[in-house]
Amino acid sequence: MPATPLTHHAFRHRLERWIPFARRHLHPLPQDPEQIPYGPAHHGHWAMQAHNTAFAVLAADPDTDERRATMSRGEMREIALRMLRFTLRSHVAGGSACTDGQPWGHT
Repeated sequence: MPATPLTHHAFRHRLERWIPFARRHLHPLPQDPEQIPYGPAHHGHWAMQAHNTAFAVLAADPDTDERRATMSRGEMREIALRMLRFTLRSHVAGGSACTDGQPWGHT
């Protein structure tokens, strides 16, 4: 039996439930609190781009359930922007590096 594709509502619901977990893995950079990576933030940690998108999608969706996400849409937007800053600055074209001292984006 083929899997039923997720609807927008079901996908958003799952992302909302993921936010409380994800918050435990956000660590502002001490040297630049305007940047906030997800997880270890090493150059080989490619999932950071996907996490940026999850926060941005929920921040932009007026139907996001802030109670389920345990965060307001405004807070999610701020987190998404801080994550994006880290992602852009730590890329090989960004002039900075990840937390392991190396930029990502070598492939």
